[in-house]
Amino acid sequence: MRKITLPTFILAFLATIAFGSPKSVTLDDFSLEDNQPSFTSKVSITNHVSFNPNYRRIAAAVCQDITVYLDGTGSASIVPADIDNGSVGDGFSLDISSFSCADIGSPVTVTLTVTDSSDTTSDSCTAQVTVLDTTLPTISLNGPNPQTIEACSAYSELGAITNDNCSGIGGLVIDASAVNTSVVGSYSVTYDVADASGNNAVQVTRTVNVVDTTVPTITLNGSATVTVEACGTYNELGATADDGCLAIGAVVIDNSSVDETTVGSYTVTYNVSDAAGNSAVQVTRTVNVVDTTVPTITLNGLSTVTVEACGTYNELGATADD
Repeated sequence: MRKITLPTFILAFLATIAFGSPKSVTLDDFSLEDNQPSFTSKVSITNHVSFNPNYRRIAAAVCQDITVYLDGTGSASIVPADIDNGSVGDGFSLDISSFSCADIGSPVTVTLTVTDSSDTTSDSCTAQVTVLDTTLPTISLNGPNPQTIEACSAYSELGAITNDNCSGIGGLVIDASAVNTSVVGSYSVTYDVADASGNNAVQVTRTVNVVDTTVPTITLNGSATVTVEACGTYNELGATADDGCLAIGAVVIDNSSVDETTVGSYTVTYNVSDAAGNSAVQVTRTVNVVDTTVPTITLNGLSTVTVEACGTYNELGATADD
């Protein structure tokens, strides 16, 4: 069998392809004349290309809708290649390329213009650009964290500052319901906020430490100085302790030094400590044991005795009692 080398053939034809949606041109079943073998072939031309009668390329614009996301400053930008979807030409431009927070909510219509320098032709198409904000707002606490509050005092909310790349951020939601200043302990206050696009900030938490550094107080019942008659009985009047809103134990009273049988001045002490270990300033009471009672004398025998003249008086004596 003899090998035959075929010459190269150039096939020229005129075709115009409508724009707007993908099209193709197919050439079917053509043959070569002058007693050459007959061929069956298919030639497809795609990608929205048109040929003019002078076999020159003309501009064709094809767009696609896109979504852009605003950055932390509330802005976004695009280039022609972002919405180009297979256009033909060597010059590309957009009528809108920058977007801001004001564009959120409704798609922005952007026009892509394509030109071809070889034919000075141009074509344009439009794309819908959807602008979204996915940047989370931020929360910055005012004041210290943790915050320290004295037990039994009022809780003062220090608040926080919110910030977002777009205006329209919602109100700051503060939950301090867990804080109980009447109970020593550590509590959490939470801060939340969402922006107009529904982006929730990362929750921020402040620790509130309720502490008890205040010493309790002691108040005597009765006078701070009492007088007890010698040989009488000392009756303890007691005292009360206070630690604000916190519970506190009983007052410890030491009156062991009081001796009612001995005239003198004695000191009674009163002490108490709270659950946090804060000791009250010691309070004292002075107990004076005095003797204001006159002693008594009791005669031995009769108070009247008779003695014979020239006789001897025998003293019967007497006893004293105090």
